Amino acid sequence: MKPGLRICQFTPIVNQGDAMSGQVVAIHRALEAANIKSFVYTNTLGNDDSIPKHLYSEYKAHPDNVILLNYGGRAGFEDKVLQLPGRVFVYYHNVTPPHFFARINMPWTGALARGRDSLPELAHFGGVAATEYNRQEMLRAGFRNVHVLPYFLDFERFTQAANTPAAREIIAQYRQPDITYWLHVGRIVPNKRIEDIVRAFYVYHEYFNANSNLLLVGSAEGFDAYYHPLQEWIANLGLTQAVKFIGQVNDRNQVAGFYKLADLYMCMSEHEGFCIPLLEAMVHEVPVIAFRSTGVTYTMGNAGVMVDDKTPTVLAAAAHLLCSNAAYRGKIIEEQLTQTRVWHPDKALEALYAWLETL
Repeated sequence: MKPGLRICQFTPIVNQGDAMSGQVVAIHRALEAANIKSFVYTNTLGNDDSIPKHLYSEYKAHPDNVILLNYGGRAGFEDKVLQLPGRVFVYYHNVTPPHFFARINMPWTGALARGRDSLPELAHFGGVAATEYNRQEMLRAGFRNVHVLPYFLDFERFTQAANTPAAREIIAQYRQPDITYWLHVGRIVPNKRIEDIVRAFYVYHEYFNANSNLLLVGSAEGFDAYYHPLQEWIANLGLTQAVKFIGQVNDRNQVAGFYKLADLYMCMSEHEGFCIPLLEAMVHEVPVIAFRSTGVTYTMGNAGVMVDDKTPTVLAAAAHLLCSNAAYRGKIIEEQLTQTRVWHPDKALEALYAWLETL
């Protein structure tokens, strides 16, 4: 590696519980552990103070600086970074197609449209992708020699978190005798297709197991036009007591409590760059049913129960089998644990070092 190398990460914000922010923090720590100078610059500081951060306005150019722009849309901040002197790499975390948010959140829709539409214009910069799925999108946009730098996933922290007081408090608060729990972790936004989960849960709750709850952990902030009709629809289905919107949970130990509580993890999302909660569920030994789409296919591999059909009766029957057949459930969990080895943090560290060597 070049002596004096300085990695300057730029990201719109560093927040707890956000996948891009978590990766920024992990890369910074890995670089510092390797005695490589690392700096993080943001447009807005955010609520994660676990590492030193600087505002974009404080950046000073240096001949040894390598700029790594964490890219998840085009809101204006990215334009400033791309105009900076020096060697620039676009680190693509993926951009959700804007059609999912049409008539739901127009400013968000515009930022996503600009983010996807302008990706080919950035192909002359260096390319880094968070996943193989993202890499394929970058190659189609015209990037060359895109390096995959996977997410740093702290499996040990995942498992330890489930045994903390905060996790036990969540379990004590929500656990009821003989209740089967479905879980989904992620923002309450249209591409996650929460309504498809609810449809399947309705059939399961009505015809397979009335002693069941669906826990939806995640923020709906900024997406009231999706969230409120969803709530009304759930009420019309008679599921208000069974479907629980938990809201945003920033404490990862508390999130681990929900995984510990869960009997099943359900993901019907139609667009993901990676979907970290799938790995969290697998590490916590929660069987997963996931719709085969976009980055989910790469994340899950051959593990879990991957479906191409969202028919509610099909999903409900699969869920019943996973929750009631101990042998089948154990087989799925074993396959999932095997798949988690693909995403071991050591592999992310190796990929980071390999990228640094190219510099």
